[in-house]
Amino acid sequence: MRNDWDNRMMWLRGTIFLLLGFLPMSSQGQSAILKMPKDQDVVFENYGVTETQYFQFRMNGTYRQLFKGHFAVDEMDRGTWSQNSAGEITLVSSNCVHTLVCGPLEVHVFFSEQIDQLHQLRADIVRFLESHKAEKFTFEEIQTIPISKDTPSIWPKDIRRPTVRQYVASLVPAIDRFLKDPKKNHLHGTPTTYKGTTFLSWKDGESYFSSEFIQRQIDARLKDHYALTHIYKRIDRETFERDSRKTQEFIFYPEMNKLIRQPQEKK
Repeated sequence: MRNDWDNRMMWLRGTIFLLLGFLPMSSQGQSAILKMPKDQDVVFENYGVTETQYFQFRMNGTYRQLFKGHFAVDEMDRGTWSQNSAGEITLVSSNCVHTLVCGPLEVHVFFSEQIDQLHQLRADIVRFLESHKAEKFTFEEIQTIPISKDTPSIWPKDIRRPTVRQYVASLVPAIDRFLKDPKKNHLHGTPTTYKGTTFLSWKDGESYFSSEFIQRQIDARLKDHYALTHIYKRIDRETFERDSRKTQEFIFYPEMNKLIRQPQEKK
Protein backbone atom coordinates (compact mmCIF):
# COMPACT_ATOMS: atom_id res chain seq x y z
CA MET A 1 0.00 0.00 0.00
CA ARG A 2 2.81 2.38 0.89
CA ASN A 3 4.53 2.00 -2.47
CA ASP A 4 1.28 2.61 -4.31
CA TRP A 5 0.45 5.80 -2.42
CA ASP A 6 4.04 7.04 -2.42
CA ASN A 7 4.25 6.65 -6.19
CA ARG A 8 1.09 8.72 -6.55
CA MET A 9 2.46 11.32 -4.14
CA MET A 10 5.79 11.52 -6.00
CA TRP A 11 3.99 12.06 -9.31
CA LEU A 12 1.64 14.62 -7.79
CA ARG A 13 4.43 16.59 -6.14
CA GLY A 14 6.38 16.63 -9.39
CA THR A 15 3.32 18.01 -11.15
CA ILE A 16 2.82 20.62 -8.44
CA PHE A 17 6.41 21.88 -8.58
CA LEU A 18 6.15 22.10 -12.36
CA LEU A 19 3.00 24.18 -11.98
CA LEU A 20 4.71 26.50 -9.50
CA GLY A 21 6.76 27.95 -12.30
CA PHE A 22 3.66 28.98 -14.24
CA LEU A 23 1.22 30.09 -11.55
CA PRO A 24 0.78 33.75 -10.60
CA MET A 25 2.37 34.74 -7.31
CA SER A 26 -0.99 35.51 -5.71
CA SER A 27 -4.67 35.00 -6.46
CA GLN A 28 -6.48 37.83 -8.21
CA GLY A 29 -10.03 38.16 -6.97
CA GLN A 30 -12.48 37.63 -4.13
CA SER A 31 -13.45 34.25 -2.75
CA ALA A 32 -16.47 33.25 -0.67
CA ILE A 33 -16.99 30.41 1.78
CA LEU A 34 -19.78 28.02 0.78
CA LYS A 35 -22.40 27.34 3.41
CA MET A 36 -23.25 23.71 2.81
CA PRO A 37 -26.96 23.31 1.95
CA LYS A 38 -29.08 21.12 4.21
CA ASP A 39 -31.59 20.09 1.56
CA GLN A 40 -29.26 18.31 -0.86
CA ASP A 41 -26.08 16.25 -1.02
CA VAL A 42 -22.90 18.06 -2.05
CA VAL A 43 -20.23 16.26 -4.08
CA PHE A 44 -16.62 17.22 -4.84
CA GLU A 45 -14.60 15.52 -7.56
CA ASN A 46 -10.81 15.27 -7.75
CA TYR A 47 -9.94 14.34 -11.33
CA GLY A 48 -6.40 13.11 -11.78
CA VAL A 49 -6.18 11.69 -15.36
CA THR A 50 -5.44 8.11 -14.24
CA GLU A 51 -7.75 8.15 -11.21
CA THR A 52 -10.63 10.15 -9.78
CA GLN A 53 -11.77 10.61 -6.18
CA TYR A 54 -15.11 11.82 -4.88
CA PHE A 55 -16.31 13.22 -1.57
CA GLN A 56 -20.07 12.92 -1.15
CA PHE A 57 -21.42 14.98 1.75
CA ARG A 58 -24.91 13.73 2.55
CA MET A 59 -27.79 15.71 4.03
CA ASN A 60 -27.93 13.39 7.06
CA GLY A 61 -24.46 14.42 8.24
CA THR A 62 -22.54 11.45 6.84
CA TYR A 63 -20.00 11.35 4.04
CA ARG A 64 -18.17 8.84 1.91
CA GLN A 65 -15.04 9.02 -0.22
CA LEU A 66 -14.84 6.99 -3.42
CA PHE A 67 -11.76 6.06 -5.41
CA LYS A 68 -12.20 5.35 -9.11
CA GLY A 69 -9.38 3.56 -10.86
CA HIS A 70 -9.08 1.80 -14.19
CA PHE A 71 -10.41 -1.50 -12.86
CA ALA A 72 -12.78 -0.71 -9.99
CA VAL A 73 -14.66 1.94 -8.04
CA ASP A 74 -14.10 1.47 -4.29
CA GLU A 75 -15.15 3.22 -1.12
CA MET A 76 -12.00 4.52 0.59
CA ASP A 77 -13.56 6.14 3.61
CA ARG A 78 -16.77 7.09 5.35
CA GLY A 79 -17.75 8.99 8.49
CA THR A 80 -19.62 12.03 9.72
CA TRP A 81 -19.22 15.71 8.93
CA SER A 82 -20.25 19.09 10.30
CA GLN A 83 -19.65 22.72 9.36
CA ASN A 84 -18.98 25.48 11.89
CA SER A 85 -20.04 29.13 11.70
CA ALA A 86 -16.74 30.08 10.01
CA GLY A 87 -17.43 27.63 7.19
CA GLU A 88 -14.83 25.02 8.14
CA ILE A 89 -15.88 21.40 7.73
CA THR A 90 -14.76 18.74 10.19
CA LEU A 91 -14.80 15.15 9.01
CA VAL A 92 -14.68 12.41 11.63
CA SER A 93 -13.25 9.55 9.61
CA SER A 94 -13.72 5.84 10.22
CA ASN A 95 -10.70 4.87 8.16
CA CYS A 96 -8.29 7.79 7.67
CA VAL A 97 -6.09 10.06 9.78
CA HIS A 98 -4.70 13.49 9.01
CA THR A 99 -1.14 14.15 7.95
CA LEU A 100 1.42 14.44 10.74
CA VAL A 101 2.98 17.87 10.21
CA CYS A 102 6.21 18.84 11.97
CA GLY A 103 7.77 22.06 10.70
CA PRO A 104 8.81 21.52 7.07
CA LEU A 105 8.27 17.76 7.28
CA GLU A 106 5.15 15.66 6.82
CA VAL A 107 4.52 12.02 7.63
CA HIS A 108 1.86 10.53 5.39
CA VAL A 109 -0.02 7.99 7.46
CA PHE A 110 -3.21 8.03 5.37
CA PHE A 111 -5.08 5.12 6.95
CA SER A 112 -5.85 4.17 10.56
CA GLU A 113 -4.37 0.71 10.03
CA GLN A 114 -0.94 2.32 9.56
CA ILE A 115 -0.88 4.08 12.94
CA ASP A 116 0.94 1.27 14.73
CA GLN A 117 3.70 1.45 12.12
CA LEU A 118 4.65 4.87 13.49
CA HIS A 119 6.41 3.08 16.38
CA GLN A 120 8.78 1.53 13.85
CA LEU A 121 9.24 4.87 12.08
CA ARG A 122 10.16 6.47 15.41
CA ALA A 123 12.83 3.83 15.95
CA ASP A 124 14.08 4.28 12.38
CA ILE A 125 14.49 8.04 12.94
CA VAL A 126 16.51 7.49 16.12
CA ARG A 127 18.71 4.96 14.31
CA PHE A 128 19.19 7.31 11.35
CA LEU A 129 20.26 10.23 13.54
CA GLU A 130 22.71 8.04 15.45
CA SER A 131 24.40 6.92 12.22
CA HIS A 132 24.19 10.24 10.32
CA LYS A 133 25.91 13.19 11.94
CA ALA A 134 25.34 15.82 9.25
CA GLU A 135 23.42 19.00 10.06
CA LYS A 136 21.40 18.91 6.83
CA PHE A 137 19.90 16.09 4.81
CA THR A 138 18.83 15.85 1.19
CA PHE A 139 15.43 14.59 0.11
CA GLU A 140 17.02 11.33 -1.01
CA GLU A 141 18.55 10.83 2.44
CA ILE A 142 15.23 11.56 4.16
CA GLN A 143 13.59 8.90 2.02
CA THR A 144 15.99 6.24 3.35
CA ILE A 145 14.88 6.70 6.98
CA PRO A 146 12.03 4.13 6.95
CA ILE A 147 13.60 0.66 6.70
CA SER A 148 10.42 -1.23 5.86
CA LYS A 149 8.36 -0.50 2.76
CA ASP A 150 5.26 -0.73 4.98
CA THR A 151 6.41 2.10 7.28
CA PRO A 152 4.86 5.55 6.61
CA SER A 153 7.14 7.81 4.61
CA ILE A 154 8.57 11.23 5.45
CA TRP A 155 8.21 14.07 2.97
CA PRO A 156 9.76 17.54 3.11
CA LYS A 157 7.22 20.15 2.02
CA ASP A 158 9.82 21.35 -0.46
CA ILE A 159 11.86 18.42 -1.75
CA ARG A 160 14.27 20.81 -3.46
CA ARG A 161 15.67 22.15 -0.19
CA PRO A 162 17.81 20.25 2.35
CA THR A 163 16.21 19.53 5.74
CA VAL A 164 17.93 20.77 8.90
CA ARG A 165 18.79 18.05 11.43
CA GLN A 166 16.72 19.56 14.24
CA TYR A 167 13.52 19.10 12.23
CA VAL A 168 14.24 15.42 11.71
CA ALA A 169 14.93 15.05 15.44
CA SER A 170 11.70 16.87 16.32
CA LEU A 171 9.74 14.15 14.53
CA VAL A 172 10.33 11.83 17.49
CA PRO A 173 8.27 13.83 20.04
CA ALA A 174 5.83 14.78 17.26
CA ILE A 175 5.10 11.09 16.65
CA ASP A 176 4.58 10.59 20.39
CA ARG A 177 2.03 13.42 20.45
CA PHE A 178 0.30 12.13 17.33
CA LEU A 179 -0.10 8.65 18.80
CA LYS A 180 -1.79 10.10 21.88
CA ASP A 181 -4.05 12.49 19.94
CA PRO A 182 -7.68 11.27 20.18
CA LYS A 183 -8.63 13.48 17.22
CA LYS A 184 -6.10 12.23 14.70
CA ASN A 185 -9.02 11.00 12.60
CA HIS A 186 -10.50 14.50 12.38
CA LEU A 187 -9.91 16.05 8.96
CA HIS A 188 -10.54 19.72 8.20
CA GLY A 189 -11.43 21.51 5.00
CA THR A 190 -13.26 24.57 3.72
CA PRO A 191 -15.60 24.72 0.69
CA THR A 192 -14.86 27.91 -1.21
CA THR A 193 -16.17 29.56 -4.37
CA TYR A 194 -13.75 31.52 -6.52
CA LYS A 195 -14.41 32.83 -10.04
CA GLY A 196 -17.18 30.37 -10.72
CA THR A 197 -15.44 27.29 -9.30
CA THR A 198 -16.41 25.81 -5.94
CA PHE A 199 -13.64 23.71 -4.46
CA LEU A 200 -12.67 22.00 -1.22
CA SER A 201 -9.37 23.06 0.34
CA TRP A 202 -7.64 21.17 3.15
CA LYS A 203 -5.97 22.42 6.33
CA ASP A 204 -4.21 19.22 7.47
CA GLY A 205 -0.89 19.45 5.67
CA GLU A 206 -0.22 19.58 1.92
CA SER A 207 0.08 23.33 1.31
CA TYR A 208 -0.64 22.84 -2.40
CA PHE A 209 -4.22 21.94 -1.43
CA SER A 210 -4.62 25.25 0.39
CA SER A 211 -7.24 27.75 -0.72
CA GLU A 212 -4.62 30.26 -1.87
CA PHE A 213 -2.77 27.73 -4.04
CA ILE A 214 -6.00 26.47 -5.62
CA GLN A 215 -7.09 30.02 -6.42
CA ARG A 216 -3.78 30.58 -8.20
CA GLN A 217 -4.42 27.45 -10.26
CA ILE A 218 -7.88 28.73 -11.18
CA ASP A 219 -6.40 32.06 -12.30
CA ALA A 220 -3.87 30.24 -14.48
CA ARG A 221 -6.56 27.94 -15.87
CA LEU A 222 -8.76 30.88 -16.87
CA LYS A 223 -5.83 32.58 -18.56
CA ASP A 224 -4.35 29.61 -20.44
CA HIS A 225 -7.47 27.39 -20.73
CA TYR A 226 -5.99 24.16 -19.42
CA ALA A 227 -7.94 21.54 -17.45
CA LEU A 228 -8.14 21.87 -13.68
CA THR A 229 -6.85 18.63 -12.13
CA HIS A 230 -5.96 17.35 -8.63
CA ILE A 231 -8.44 19.71 -7.01
CA TYR A 232 -11.67 18.72 -5.28
CA LYS A 233 -14.17 20.82 -7.22
CA ARG A 234 -17.92 20.67 -6.82
CA ILE A 235 -19.96 18.76 -9.38
CA ASP A 236 -23.70 18.26 -9.67
CA ARG A 237 -25.49 15.16 -8.47
CA GLU A 238 -26.33 13.92 -11.96
CA THR A 239 -22.66 14.02 -13.00
CA PHE A 240 -21.67 12.17 -9.85
CA GLU A 241 -24.32 9.48 -10.24
CA ARG A 242 -23.28 8.91 -13.85
CA ASP A 243 -19.50 9.05 -13.58
CA SER A 244 -19.01 7.29 -10.22
CA ARG A 245 -20.64 4.16 -11.65
CA LYS A 246 -17.96 3.83 -14.33
CA THR A 247 -14.29 3.01 -14.00
CA GLN A 248 -11.64 5.51 -15.07
CA GLU A 249 -11.11 5.56 -18.80
CA PHE A 250 -7.69 4.78 -20.21
CA ILE A 251 -6.45 7.91 -21.95
CA PHE A 252 -3.04 6.66 -23.04
CA TYR A 253 -4.24 3.14 -23.96
CA PRO A 254 -7.84 3.68 -25.13
CA GLU A 255 -8.09 0.15 -26.54
CA MET A 256 -8.18 -1.09 -22.91
CA ASN A 257 -11.55 0.59 -22.35
CA LYS A 258 -13.29 -2.13 -24.36
CA LEU A 259 -11.87 -4.85 -22.10
CA ILE A 260 -12.96 -3.46 -18.71
CA ARG A 261 -16.21 -4.68 -17.21
CA GLN A 262 -18.01 -1.79 -15.56
CA PRO A 263 -18.94 -2.15 -11.84
CA GLN A 264 -22.51 -2.65 -10.73
CA GLU A 265 -24.55 0.36 -9.66
CA LYS A 266 -23.66 1.50 -6.12
CA LYS A 267 -26.37 2.48 -3.68
